[in-house]
Amino acid sequence: MNLLKARIDDLNAVMNLYNDIIDQTENMDVYARWKKGLHPAEKMIRDYIEMNAMYILKENDVLIGAMAVTLGNDTEYQSITWKVSAKDNEAAVLHILGVHPSYQKKGIGNRLIDEAVRIAKGNKKKALRLNALKSNIPAQKFYIKKGFVYCGTLNLYAKNTGWTDFLFYEYALSI
Repeated sequence: MNLLKARIDDLNAVMNLYNDIIDQTENMDVYARWKKGLHPAEKMIRDYIEMNAMYILKENDVLIGAMAVTLGNDTEYQSITWKVSAKDNEAAVLHILGVHPSYQKKGIGNRLIDEAVRIAKGNKKKALRLNALKSNIPAQKFYIKKGFVYCGTLNLYAKNTGWTDFLFYEYALSI
């Protein structure tokens, strides 16, 4: 399996991956609540690609997973009381981690998290942060199992969810 930085000519394949995840993942409407055209949106993916933050995982030239790792906090992350004292530019943020349904439950999510940690450490960040919908219990359990610590909840608006609670997690990095 190869983790690669996505290029602009990967955009359609990445969108197809996320659309397959939306169409084929059981209880998507309850847990992640991703919706075609709203989240993850093509503009979002394009922006991540253009800022060199979009990563894709391939096995035998088949796209099986994707994620974005940005090298700074988003605005909403500033109001959380984090365990690790880090300025905005000292933390990385993991976004839209997704695994193709045919490859779920095979360790691909673990591999992507491990790669996100490696990317953050390689960029000398003090912490890797992320959020999950309050309704996304499977993701929360997964992140805690991987060593992330719950740090707070914010009620935020997103096009695909409306107003809802997001739980914020952090993984401390020893650099």
